Amino acid sequence: MNRTEWLWVLGGGCVVSFGGTLTAVSAFRGNFLGAYLGFLLFGGGYRLSQWGVHEAGERSNGRFLARAWNAIDRRWLRKYGLFAIGVGVATYGGVVGAQSVDSLSPPGLVVAGVGMIGGYVIGHIGINDAYV
Repeated sequence: MNRTEWLWVLGGGCVVSFGGTLTAVSAFRGNFLGAYLGFLLFGGGYRLSQWGVHEAGERSNGRFLARAWNAIDRRWLRKYGLFAIGVGVATYGGVVGAQSVDSLSPPGLVVAGVGMIGGYVIGHIGINDAYV
């Protein structure tokens, strides 16, 4: 990896760290919107690192922004729409799970598990267009 790619990875890693922290703190506070934003930042930071290494590096000859802008179409909306829904479902499961830990509520923990796994599957299908 060259220096530019390392900067993308480090920048994306910082966004991942901040998003993960925001998700955890917000979930234990019962703040759905904060946890949702944290999950989106986490996923966005991960994707930022990927873009920087695979799309925006020297190999792209400066065409990264033009390609990214041109990629916004119906397929893009479906892809990231499913991702946003999946993150919402997983966030709900995470917040319910964080709140259920204190009370050791079995029904709450079941809802949390189904929500987090289901949300992950929905988001994974959206981003990767595949179940696995």
